Amino acid sequence: MEAVDYIQQREPCMNGEHDIGGRHGFGRIEHTPDDPTFHERWEARVFAIALSSGGSRGGVNLDAARHRGERLDPVAYFRNGYYGRWLAALELGLQENGFLAPGELDAWQEAFAARHEGHDHEHER
Repeated sequence: MEAVDYIQQREPCMNGEHDIGGRHGFGRIEHTPDDPTFHERWEARVFAIALSSGGSRGGVNLDAARHRGERLDPVAYFRNGYYGRWLAALELGLQENGFLAPGELDAWQEAFAARHEGHDHEHER
């Protein structure tokens, strides 16, 4: 059997919202040489956290991280943007490994927002 015939007969391996390569309707990816790597500071932080959570000492490997990203809610997948998906996958990993209970992060965010209500500026760190 020819390799091409075999590939055409198999079920598709990926067919989720994350697998959009070659699909119509998503437009061109506009990129210029002057585009920053990170558009906001939080993106750089998420990138650093993701890199620091990997490794051989119980960390998350690239395949596991990618798999978590592929299991995100389809609407959130597109709404959150590139580094937002990284953050959501990190949160999912923390829940799956027992570091966070479901809803715990939301509770922390609500408590933080309530404590800082009326705080009208950000602090540089």
